[in-house]
Amino acid sequence: MIGFVFIILIFVIQNTTQEYNPGLSKEIYSDFYLILIFVGLLLIALYNLSGLYFQWSDALQSLSFILTFSSFLYLVSLSLVTSHYLDVSNAIDRVEDRINGKITRDNIYRSSARVPLKDEEFLAELTQDTLLITNTAIRAIENNDHVLVITCVQSLESIGSKYLGRLISPVEDDFVRELNDQFQFIIERTGKDYTSQKYLEPLSESLGSLSRSTFRNTENAVQTSLWLQSLWEIFEITYPEMDRTDALGKSIREINRTVVLSLETKTATGHSHYWQYSSYLERIGKWSLANKASMPLRVCLSQFQWHYISMIDSLISEGLYFQSHQVEKPLDEILELFSTAWKSNQFDKGLLEAVFFRLESFPTLFRYYGLYSLTPDMAAGLGSITTSPPEEFSTDPREAVGFENARLESEFIDCCEVLVEFLSDMACLFPDTNYHDVYSAYPQMLFIFCNDIQVKFVEKIDLVDGLTSDFLSLMLREIDGARYSRPDSTVRHHFGDFLLIAIFFFQGNDERLSEIFKQVDDFYGKAKSRFGEDDTRWIYKHLKLCGCIAAQFDDLKKTQEILDERLVADFYDIPDYGGQAIRPWHEELGYPTGRGHGIKKLSSSQTWRQLQQVVETEFYEDISTKGAEYHEYLESEAN
Repeated sequence: MIGFVFIILIFVIQNTTQEYNPGLSKEIYSDFYLILIFVGLLLIALYNLSGLYFQWSDALQSLSFILTFSSFLYLVSLSLVTSHYLDVSNAIDRVEDRINGKITRDNIYRSSARVPLKDEEFLAELTQDTLLITNTAIRAIENNDHVLVITCVQSLESIGSKYLGRLISPVEDDFVRELNDQFQFIIERTGKDYTSQKYLEPLSESLGSLSRSTFRNTENAVQTSLWLQSLWEIFEITYPEMDRTDALGKSIREINRTVVLSLETKTATGHSHYWQYSSYLERIGKWSLANKASMPLRVCLSQFQWHYISMIDSLISEGLYFQSHQVEKPLDEILELFSTAWKSNQFDKGLLEAVFFRLESFPTLFRYYGLYSLTPDMAAGLGSITTSPPEEFSTDPREAVGFENARLESEFIDCCEVLVEFLSDMACLFPDTNYHDVYSAYPQMLFIFCNDIQVKFVEKIDLVDGLTSDFLSLMLREIDGARYSRPDSTVRHHFGDFLLIAIFFFQGNDERLSEIFKQVDDFYGKAKSRFGEDDTRWIYKHLKLCGCIAAQFDDLKKTQEILDERLVADFYDIPDYGGQAIRPWHEELGYPTGRGHGIKKLSSSQTWRQLQQVVETEFYEDISTKGAEYHEYLESEAN
């Protein structure tokens, strides 16, 4: 009976594994516990047969009864082991453990060689072992066995990572290519059926992990690119048919994680590999443009901003230098993809703009992650940021941004100038459109330059001047694009925010603030001469508010003179519209209206959450009385 039961259970295992891969039976039969049970049952049977033949004494016969009873316990154990292996994923786990156990440097390399030479016989054996898992995965996909497919993919990833961790030299490796080919077989099989798309996400995760393991352990750009190429192929087969999976977005993000890792890591070859790794994102972006695919294009665009942010973080935290064309590359790619999409009229422009210039804006992420390297939890607490950086982005929070090295500081300022130029190029796409959030980047960047960047060796005056000049030039274009009427209220609010931030940070430096308002005064003069007083009166109102605020500080004499001279020269009587309703005091006196119909105040922003209340407390105490007094002063001077 015991033998019959044993045969039945072994048959069940054989029948189960036959459905996936006959080679798994050999793995199961070599299980230590299964062998132990078989040997135990065999010894019990031999003992009992010997007792029948030799007619043992009562004591030995009692032992025979005990062993016979224990054989039933062996059968229970056999049943448990059999049921364990009826789940074929457990057999795969055993194969994985066996393979990982023999992956050592002593096995990979010939011990007799003076230089590291790989043992080709061992690598061929390793390839056959992993092929067992790959074939099982393909069969599991056909049987729609989700758990088994995931187990196989993760086992291949584990084996690949273990092997890469044991390599000595960064030369190209045949086993890595073989393993990549095996993943390719799984990808191709998965892409054949609509119902198999659920396996593409774990495949993307494993391929991304192996690409980063390859980079960490070999820094070999060619072999790292093998895995990135496979991620590209997952992206290609996913869109648009595979619509029940996030593999499309995940494949893009996994590629980007590897790119970010390469930027955050100091290597012997510098960062020359960045061009090769980022080319896959470029390819996805261009493919999205050609196929009018909005979602992958937006995901792709958002990844490029992390390249620039990672470079800034590496420069500050690790002192890693990047050549100017490397810093410019991700921003140039964004600009090229964005402008092509914008001009094609095939994409939702509001969604494109939202990638960089609404909530979680590019300047905001640059501040919290690039400058301060905050953790996602800290960024969420300080700025309500929900966007997390790629996992390979190293977060090591710092309290201030400063340098003890003149060259590093100069490089950093150059990188900031590249960002200012990028913003200008982006903003040039927007005048004469209904999309105005791009202008929010200018007060945000002014806040960052003034509040967050501390310099010792070089001046940041040129940064502020360049930012101001670009912003005012764009304002002129926006007024022109508004067809001789005042621009959208969003534009006017951003203009007011820019001036308020300038006054707040330079209230103790009249020389610098006066230089800024000279540019603003020149801008107003040009706008007035080109478009007339009526269409530029909104600028006058903002200057009037600035004059009222500046009058509260005795040290701002130069700035006050510039503002007073212009405001007195262009003073106008506030027209009475003759309505029954009582107008707010600031409208009666010709001051700008902010959101909520009150006087213009600093807008809320994730970039400067802590600043809004400070500005209101410092500038707007008893503002109605001060506003009335300043209006009377201008009126008396004008008359």
